[in-house]
Amino acid sequence: MRLGQGLVARGLAVVLALGIAMPAAAAPTAGGRASEGTELRAALVIDTSALGDGGPSMTDVLSRLEQDVLRERGVQPAASEADPRIVVVVRPLAQGAGVFDNRVDVTIEHGGEPWPDASWGFDCPRCSDGHLLNKVGVTLHSAVTRLEEEARAAEPTSSEPAAASEPAEPEPEAAGDDTKENPKLGPLVWAGGATAVAGVVGLAVGVPLALREDTIIGDLNSPTRQGYQTRTPGWTVTAIGGAALVAGGALLAVGLIRWSREKKQLRTATTALTPWVSGERMGLSLQGRF
Repeated sequence: MRLGQGLVARGLAVVLALGIAMPAAAAPTAGGRASEGTELRAALVIDTSALGDGGPSMTDVLSRLEQDVLRERGVQPAASEADPRIVVVVRPLAQGAGVFDNRVDVTIEHGGEPWPDASWGFDCPRCSDGHLLNKVGVTLHSAVTRLEEEARAAEPTSSEPAAASEPAEPEPEAAGDDTKENPKLGPLVWAGGATAVAGVVGLAVGVPLALREDTIIGDLNSPTRQGYQTRTPGWTVTAIGGAALVAGGALLAVGLIRWSREKKQLRTATTALTPWVSGERMGLSLQGRF
């Protein structure tokens, strides 16, 4: 009997140790790409005060676009009050509208005054947070293009005739840098994988014990005889391992579904179709990562 209890204790210790240690060992280290030097600067201001209690959460959602759009397009944070501001205002589409019915206006301001030809707006009825995030991201791409046009117009002209401007080619990303296309896996994925592995270990320990026959050492009539029972502890460890495997598989599936959705949203939000015109040409520029 003492041997069976010892085996159970060792099996449970292995299962618990793996369940705790695996997430810490497998968790990815955070890393980000360094921003390239640029003179283009602007502040992103998000105003959701008209949404009431839902305003702070909407601000948190839209704040992701500062990194996903502005930084990716080379726009650095404003260094002073003299730098322009990109103001995003979200308000209810109409009086008494639902939480998913919103109006969005995006404006570039300088010194408190709006720039000419630098305002965009759209109605977003029945928009989920992800849909609204994508539409605002595309609008911010247009705002960044307007900032780039203003910066080019402010550059001093040389005595030599300038060549017709062409849409800038997106700079290739560093090899192996797939942070945006492949956002880091969430804690559910790591916890689910670790729990599933712990369940497999529990099954590997419990099934052999459950199938092993109980034995008795010594004379049956002797008071010093010893009995070794392994079936009951084996089935106990097997049940624990099976439950851990099922729970880990469920957590892993949910985590992978969330990761896939976030990956799709990030790709959609960083894609924009922008018109361009030069001295002799005109066309459309599609910017993004695929």
